[in-house]
Amino acid sequence: MRKMIEEALPGILSGLTFSAGNQPAGPGDLLSGPLDKIKSAADADKDHLYHALAARLMTVVGEGRLSWSEAVSILEIYFKQIFNKQ
Repeated sequence: MRKMIEEALPGILSGLTFSAGNQPAGPGDLLSGPLDKIKSAADADKDHLYHALAARLMTVVGEGRLSWSEAVSILEIYFKQIFNKQ
């Protein structure tokens, strides 16, 4: 799964406007730029940006078997029923 995500990241990140101009420091460092931008974003925008990135990753991991709405639904279930209860 990790290899699939790493191979798909350039395409995923190119579709996210907040990752525009991201220059990774090296291999395996594709996410640090976009994640830094999310961390420094206004609090009101952070959830939306994480949501967009996570949903795109889910569609890749699902190998085309998950639609955007299905990926979003899975993430919402995870955050509401698992993450928020930790």
